[in-house]
Amino acid sequence: MDPETRRKMGEQAISLAKACGYQSTGTVEFLVDKSKSFYFLEMNTRLQVEHPITEEITGIDLVEQQLLIAAGYPLAFKQNDVKIHGHSVEYRVYAEDPSRKFLPSIGFLKKYKEPSPHENIRIDTGVQEGSEISMYYDPMISKLITWGKDRKEALDLIGKAMDEYVIRGVIHNLGFGQSILRNQAFAAGNYSTAFIPTFYPNGYRGDPLNGEDKNLLAIASHYIRNDAKKNSRFEGTPEKTSDDLLYVSFKEGDKDHDYKIVRKDGVFEITDLADNKTSTINASNFDFDYGSLLRFDVNGERRLIQFEDSREEVNLHFTMKGSQVEIAVYDEAQFRLKGYMAPPKKIDHAKSVLSPMPGAIVSISVEPGQTVVEGQELLVIEAMKMQNIIKSQVEGKVKKINIKPGVSVSVDQLLIEFE
Repeated sequence: MDPETRRKMGEQAISLAKACGYQSTGTVEFLVDKSKSFYFLEMNTRLQVEHPITEEITGIDLVEQQLLIAAGYPLAFKQNDVKIHGHSVEYRVYAEDPSRKFLPSIGFLKKYKEPSPHENIRIDTGVQEGSEISMYYDPMISKLITWGKDRKEALDLIGKAMDEYVIRGVIHNLGFGQSILRNQAFAAGNYSTAFIPTFYPNGYRGDPLNGEDKNLLAIASHYIRNDAKKNSRFEGTPEKTSDDLLYVSFKEGDKDHDYKIVRKDGVFEITDLADNKTSTINASNFDFDYGSLLRFDVNGERRLIQFEDSREEVNLHFTMKGSQVEIAVYDEAQFRLKGYMAPPKKIDHAKSVLSPMPGAIVSISVEPGQTVVEGQELLVIEAMKMQNIIKSQVEGKVKKINIKPGVSVSVDQLLIEFE
C-alpha cells in the first residue's frame, strides 16, 4: 500500500462517515484492482477482527478510543498526528481443516500452549486448555499478531510464533499459515485474492518434506525413543536400545522409506537405505517442552520439532510443514522382522457416505430403498453458520441411513450406506 492510495482511501472513508453522521470507531472496506483503483465494498459500524494491525503500527488503542467516544470525550489527536511505524501481520488461528476446504473442526483443546512471550508478539484469545470449540460459534482459537520494523521482520517473527503453538484436540490451520509464509510470491507481496486457487489449485495437503526435514525427524524420533523413560506417557518403552542404533521408517502412502541411525557422542549418522547415502549431523542440547516441543541444536542452529503423540511403542506422530507425519521406530531385531508383519487392513468406503465435517443434521433427502444418481442431494449438515449440502458420489440404492435430523455428527462418521 503506497502512501498516496492510503491517503485517498482515508479521505473517502472520512467523507462517508461524515455523510452518515457516524461518530465512533468503524471500518470502511474497499476492493483494489491491479491499477490501484479502489471501490467501496462495505462499512462496518464497529471494529474489525484486524484492528490490532492498526493499533500496532500507530500506537493507538482503538478499543479505548471507542469507549471514550461513547462517553462523550473529544478525540485527543487529529488525523495528522496519526503516524505509521513499522509493519504488522495478523493470522487468525482457526479450528478448521485446510485439507477439507477449511471446514470447521470441533472438540476440546486437550493441549493449548501459546508461543513464548515476546515484546513484538501479541496474542488475542478467549480460550484456554480444556476449552471447547463448539459447532455453534466461529471456530477462531486466537489472533496472532506480530510487529517488525519492516515486513520481513514481522513475517519472520510470526513464523517463529506459529512453530511454538501447541494445539491438540482439534484440527487447526497453523500448518497452512506456515505454508503461506514459505511462498515466495507472498513474501514478495506479489499476490491477490486469487492466492489460494493459484497456489493450491488441488487444495492443501501439507507441503512435501525434503531430505533435511526427514533427517531432523529421524533425530527427533531417536531422541524420543531413547529418552522415553523421562516422560511418563511413554512408560514401558525401552530406555536404551542396542548401542544407540535405531531404524526409522516413514509412512509414505503404501510404501516405507527406511533410515538407519547411529548416535555416537552427540553425532548422528543417518543412512538413507534407499540409496545408502549417509548424512553426519551434530545434534545437542535437547529440550522436550510440554511433551510436544522438541528443541535441539544442529550444527549450532536451534531447531524445533512438533511431536504429536505415540499411540503404540513403535509408532510416533509428528507435525511438520502442515503434514501429519507417522514414523515407525525399530530396534535392530524389530527392523529385521518388520518385513513379515501383515499390512493394515484397508476399509472400502466406496459405498458409504462419511461426514466431511462436525455439525448437526439439518435434513435428509433420501430414504432406504431409494435409488439415487451421482450428484443427487442426500442431506444437509450445519455448523458454525455454515451449511454443507452432501451429494451422492455414486449411483445406487440406499441400503441404510444411520442418522436422523437434529442429531450431531463428527468428522468421518458413517451417515449413509449403499447396496
